Amino acid sequence: MPFDNLILIKGGAYNKIKKALKDWLELYSDTVQEGLIFQIFKKEKGFHIIQVDKILDNEIFFSLINYLKYPVGIEYKITIEGFTIGKAIKCLRDKNLLVYISPYNIEYDNVLLVTSDNINFKVDFDGNVTKVADTKIYWIPEGFQFEIKETITFAKSNLKNTESKKSTIKTAKRFRIISLIIVALISSTYLTLIISQELKLFYDYTSVIGVGIWFWFWADDIMLRENKLYKYCIYISISFAIYGVLLHSLYGHLIFSLILWSSLLPLTILIMQKPLRHLYLKNFKKEPIINSMGKLSDFFYTLILFFGSLFIPMLLIDLLNS
Repeated sequence: MPFDNLILIKGGAYNKIKKALKDWLELYSDTVQEGLIFQIFKKEKGFHIIQVDKILDNEIFFSLINYLKYPVGIEYKITIEGFTIGKAIKCLRDKNLLVYISPYNIEYDNVLLVTSDNINFKVDFDGNVTKVADTKIYWIPEGFQFEIKETITFAKSNLKNTESKKSTIKTAKRFRIISLIIVALISSTYLTLIISQELKLFYDYTSVIGVGIWFWFWADDIMLRENKLYKYCIYISISFAIYGVLLHSLYGHLIFSLILWSSLLPLTILIMQKPLRHLYLKNFKKEPIINSMGKLSDFFYTLILFFGSLFIPMLLIDLLNS
């Protein structure tokens, strides 16, 4: 018996799974057809089943699988598999498909699937379909006994804050990409040192990365409004500050303490941003906008955050050296 648009989820609390589904419906409100039905079943603690309306096409079903695995603002650890029938994609048409997310996935914008013939594919959200050498085996979900917990009928009139949630999704995705780039750049500094044997070049390269992280935090004020992402930024900035201080303590006597200054920049701007933003909200009843020339309040907020975060590390270093 073929299964069409059935999702099995192991792990995660029921309320969080339900919230993730509703968030996804808001995100895709312009794409999901009005009146579609989503039935949520609970087999046992930590085991949830969602029967998605069979009208939903493959592309949107794949995006639902991906979002339930990586929801924004919801923390849980799950394994997820979806069962559907190939529709629009020619090489998958009329085939029984098992859709899943690899535990080693670092791209966040694709799903993997295996056909009933045990041929494995990767499908990204640009519509590209490629064969992959994975070992996932297709299986049939039989023998489940469960009762329906809740039915959600999609209605656009019930949606709230759709645009806000779309912005949150994009911001979280941007954060992941830039974070991976930063890790790659820091790793490449050692390759530069090995090839050039120039300690100063290694220092300069690392310092530029520190300035780059600082500029990212300064420019992406929307990201810092998200408490979860702000917390992750704090982790990044503390790690980089410790890294810079260690490098400076090992080699700082050889060259000017540029690395120490640049390593403190990201943490300084985060420490400044939080109280400054709350003070701005309290006084002006709106979010500050970085680099905005339209309002004097935004201009001064930008100015204080920019120059304050640049000069405070300098003053701190001078105090430590005096």
